[in-house]
Amino acid sequence: MLKQITPQTAQYYSFHTTSSMPTPTYSAPSTILGPTEALKELLDRGCTLATQPWVDNHWSLILWKLAGMVVNLDPSKEANPDEKRWCWAEVIRQLLYRSVPLPIYNLSIHTTSACINQLTSPTPLATDTNAS
Repeated sequence: MLKQITPQTAQYYSFHTTSSMPTPTYSAPSTILGPTEALKELLDRGCTLATQPWVDNHWSLILWKLAGMVVNLDPSKEANPDEKRWCWAEVIRQLLYRSVPLPIYNLSIHTTSACINQLTSPTPLATDTNAS
């Protein structure tokens, strides 16, 4: 199943539990957890700039990436709930990571702005006062 996931098909995949362990088949029907529920989770956690189109885009890319990791890197990790990657919690963790502005970007933007201001602001030419 995971081998078939592409960025185009990933948007149609969802989870049925917040647990990293599968629910027993005899349990009550679970909630479907997809991009709409992911947006609600992000907003509940304070990610006020998250939008449904942003979540939809990242949802597809994250699921595609995780599916590739599970199938190609180390499928045996999926048996351990602490290392499982194909689960709701990991998708939310990755969405949260992508939704937080990293300080290096802010630093880069401020540094670039300062450099541009220095280059574009008129400054007097330096004169050599010791020359005779």
